[in-house]
Amino acid sequence: MYKSLNEMNAKEKNALMKRLIKDYKDTKARYELLLNHDFYPKMDYGKVKESSLIYNNMEVKLINYMDSKDELRSKLTYYDAIVAQLDDRSREIIVKDFLEEDNFWWASFYSKSSYYRARRKAIDGFLSYLID
Repeated sequence: MYKSLNEMNAKEKNALMKRLIKDYKDTKARYELLLNHDFYPKMDYGKVKESSLIYNNMEVKLINYMDSKDELRSKLTYYDAIVAQLDDRSREIIVKDFLEEDNFWWASFYSKSSYYRARRKAIDGFLSYLID
């Protein structure tokens, strides 16, 4: 079924990490979209008779909105908690490499071999909270 972290090679871990970060970014974008969504009913001045169907539909939308918002917030909190559990170096690597996508930020701080070693450790640390 699923491989354990020790059975995965570096390429598989990196691909999984990219998929997880894409999911995080998509979740964050949907959450921010829901926060800015306007749920007030729109007035149609062309209608003479008001329908209660609009308000019933509004109630269902509001309940779905609250459920979606809570689900997305809990998912974001989960990802953020994992990043917070990492050591400072690993957290910096995860944030800059995957979340901010800042290329070559590490060149002034690490040698290439030290950076890739620390990056592998950061990815393993992040994935260890999700796998095994």
